[in-house]
Amino acid sequence: MINILDINDAQLMVATASGIGRSCGMAFWDGGQYHFGQSAVSELRRKPLETKSDFWTSLNTQPLSPAFGNARHSADLVYSHLKALLGTSDDLDDLVIVTPANVGDDQLSLLLGILQSLSINISAVIDRSLIATHSGGRRSVHIETQWRQLLITEIIESEGERSVAETKPLPGFGLLDCYEQILERCADRCVDQTRFDPRRSADSEQALWNAVPDILTAL
Repeated sequence: MINILDINDAQLMVATASGIGRSCGMAFWDGGQYHFGQSAVSELRRKPLETKSDFWTSLNTQPLSPAFGNARHSADLVYSHLKALLGTSDDLDDLVIVTPANVGDDQLSLLLGILQSLSINISAVIDRSLIATHSGGRRSVHIETQWRQLLITEIIESEGERSVAETKPLPGFGLLDCYEQILERCADRCVDQTRFDPRRSADSEQALWNAVPDILTAL
């Protein structure tokens, strides 16, 4: 079985013979340790200053400003997140990494170094846009939703080979932005119908935020 680490900060996924693990690219600092994924999302509206959602897209070794917990830079957060996601599984030899098209060479080198420091051998790195598009045409477009942006990648096919022609991020059109718009609309409806604004309380705003994914599922 091929072991895969699929990297998209809206939902990271690791698939091994032992099963599938998922976690979104959100970190929460509780004053003593980091929590990642859904447990961090559940604190986003209640404690926004203690949460961070951009450390995957801004993967680098530049000092964090403002500081966030005891991490020196976003690479420290990515390291901690991968360590929590991958755990101590023995099934991770020859790991295949699937990355978005906007991961640059410097970020990829840094990511590979982080995985090597976790004693994980990498067998291949694959651009998601190249394997997700349909074959048979000379030009195709891959659209990927990330946390804080929409990523549009143009793929060119020539003589049976595909290559990335252009990658364009659209900030402000990501999954979190979608959630925030839905929350605002639902809160406005609450005000219209009940005269109660859930945004007046951090707890009630967080409760509404937590309900947004179920609202989308119901629709």
